[in-house]
Amino acid sequence: MTRAIILCYITGTLDFFVGKGSVMKVRCSLKSAKMRDKDCKVVRRKGRVYVINKRKPKFKARQG
Repeated sequence: MTRAIILCYITGTLDFFVGKGSVMKVRCSLKSAKMRDKDCKVVRRKGRVYVINKRKPKFKARQG
């Protein structure tokens, strides 16, 4: 099972397109990303830092 991963440069940040229209912002710093909504949480998975939000998935982001 392979997923098509396309990197695009849009409005100063990289968008990480995975699967069916799922978008994850790639940022150098997650300080502003974690303050976008009260439900945003910072988690570390496989050596990477992510911001996740289960109520509003459009706020998800990855550092790096």
